[in-house]
Order: sequence, then structure tokens, then C-alpha cells
Amino acid sequence: MTIFLTALCAYLQAFALLDAGGTDPARLAPFARRSRYPGYLSTATMMGATAAHIVGTSRDLGVDAALPEAVKSLYGRAISAGHGVENWTSPWEAVAKRR
Repeated sequence: MTIFLTALCAYLQAFALLDAGGTDPARLAPFARRSRYPGYLSTATMMGATAAHIVGTSRDLGVDAALPEAVKSLYGRAISAGHGVENWTSPWEAVAKRR
């Protein structure tokens, strides 16, 4: 799950960077689509809970939790903004620069 959640958030970061730089994020879609987990199968709340479990397990085992904490933070911000029932892509709202 650590690889899965981090990879999903990496896609969101990449799309946000493209958008902020004036490039249509859809240009990345053909590449992302090949390894993307279907967004409609999970909600931000579900993914945030998964991230929280990874943070807890990392801490329990004495493993640095900085990366899963960052992922958990993104989902937490999306949930706090009212996107909890939306799909896993809703942290886009937390990372995207709005023009």
C-alpha cells in the first residue's frame, strides 16, 4: 500500500506541476493511464485511512514516516475541504495551483 498511495500522489503532483507550468495535464494521461488504479473504486476517506495505517505501522516499527505522513496530509486536506466521498484524485485540490 505504501507504493500504491505514494504513486497515486506522485501522479497528482505531476499533473499539478504541468498545470502550473501552463501545460495541459491531459498530455500525461496516456502514460499515467497504463499504470493508474481506477479512481472510482476508492474514496479520499478510504485512502486517508490507509495512509494513517501506514503512518502508524511505520512508527510502530521505527521506520521513518515522513513520506506516508505527507501522503496522509494531502488526503486529510482533501477530506477537510469536503472531498472525502470523492475518488482518490481529490487531493488534486490540495496540491494544484489555481490560476
